[in-house]
Amino acid sequence: MEPGYLEFMINGMAPVLDMVPDPVDRRLILAGTMTRLLNCDSLLDLSQTYDINKDALYASFDAIPARRWLRRLIKRGRERLAAHLKTWHAKDASYRSRHPITLCADDFTRMARGTLGGWTGLFYCGAVKKVVSGVNIEVLAAVIGDGDEIIILAVRIVPPPPEGQGRPPLNQNQ
Repeated sequence: MEPGYLEFMINGMAPVLDMVPDPVDRRLILAGTMTRLLNCDSLLDLSQTYDINKDALYASFDAIPARRWLRRLIKRGRERLAAHLKTWHAKDASYRSRHPITLCADDFTRMARGTLGGWTGLFYCGAVKKVVSGVNIEVLAAVIGDGDEIIILAVRIVPPPPEGQGRPPLNQNQ
């Protein structure tokens, strides 16, 4: 990947993700977040494919706990919504009718390998229309207009339901 484009991506993601100021860690974090774009299945695969020091890659991700990423994302979303509300109140009625603000909650499942600290379970995934092993995520978002802008206000990972002995896997209706 071209270094100029990589730096542009890092600088674009830095204010949203509250990155570590160390440029080496920033590059490693960006590379890790782009594993799918770089056609890798895991951080280990990324380190082996692109000859990145595995220990340095893991250490850079340990520097930023997930709580901090989510907190920064939620804070940035609330700031964006407040800025939009100021603009929305200042405009005329026709603008407000064309750009309504809709608050909605949605959940989605992302397929995952392993247990990920006990968060992976069997959930129905609407995208693949079947029950999959993955992480279920609930999001509260503000939708501006007809999907012109979507602002994430809160994120919550739903723990899998405890499975007793002999309990069958969840189906679509459950």
